[in-house]
Amino acid sequence: MATNDIRTSYDLADALEGAVKALRAAPELPIYDLNRILASARNQKGDTPKHNATPAKFKPEELSRRFAGLGRDAAAAELKSLKTDAIRQLAADLGIRIPSKATKAEATRVFLAHAFDIPAGQELIRTFDRRHSSP
Repeated sequence: MATNDIRTSYDLADALEGAVKALRAAPELPIYDLNRILASARNQKGDTPKHNATPAKFKPEELSRRFAGLGRDAAAAELKSLKTDAIRQLAADLGIRIPSKATKAEATRVFLAHAFDIPAGQELIRTFDRRHSSP
């Protein structure tokens, strides 16, 4: 059922029930995979989206792997290009907890602090004796 066919609340309920059945029949997928699958299905049918609201392809597993080699400034630039939900997902993949009500700026600050600043501070504390002992 196309969205143009939905004229009443009952039409909407029928469309939503159909969507629920289709989602329940499909294997459990992360939402970003589901968006990619739906977009490719739309393109195969020849449908063209009426607006360009499709988010950039975000692959958290690739960014998680690449993040280890990034410096703080490069990581900040990467985070700036992501949406808040993507930052939260990336943080969860790396074991960093972002408060649920955090804005994008707060999420970025917390992420960078946990990924770069806190480990650097811990290393300074850990190596204090070696740096300040007399030879």
